[in-house]
Amino acid sequence: MGISIMDTDLPATSPLPQVPRVRYTDAGGRVHEGWYAFREARQTCPLGNDRLRPGDCMHLIVSDGLADWNMPRDVRVQAIEPDGGEVELLGGGAAGCRLAAENLLELLRGLPDSLARELATRAAEECALWIDEIEEDE
Repeated sequence: MGISIMDTDLPATSPLPQVPRVRYTDAGGRVHEGWYAFREARQTCPLGNDRLRPGDCMHLIVSDGLADWNMPRDVRVQAIEPDGGEVELLGGGAAGCRLAAENLLELLRGLPDSLARELATRAAEECALWIDEIEEDE
């Protein structure tokens, strides 16, 4: 379970707050899953009125590469490109419910009202499913 957004809705010059893991399905249908990372690709100048622009920043997925048993694995980094793909913020169970709510509140602040309303509705539905799972376990 997670919250899905279009990759074109990601903030241009700031990281997604408190997002530990994501699944990215690019426009070609390839799926990438791993730890979310945000990268400022250039250093801003402390003198003057310099600020980051959308092309200066990247949303990334960091994951482990494949290896034979007992062999070291490399680290793979995949950029989330605004190519029409979809990003899913991963989380689940009781622990994921609070994280998903915090993520959603931060995300909604920067989105148009119609998209924010749709995401809020979907998040509420998913939280209801998590509550059902918790109650079943008790």
